[in-house]
Amino acid sequence: MDFLFNVLIWVGVVIFAIFIIGFMAAAKLNKTQDNNKAKASAKQVREGERPSDQNR
Repeated sequence: MDFLFNVLIWVGVVIFAIFIIGFMAAAKLNKTQDNNKAKASAKQVREGERPSDQNR
């Protein structure tokens, strides 16, 4: 019974760690995407040129 209790505790710890790592990764990805959006919106469109042409 003691062994089963220890296994359940460690399974809970592992699941908790996975959630924490997942939330940290999601926050970092969100920050990266926000930075990319800010950089993209900061670029100005040259007159007479479509935004899609700037990547060429």
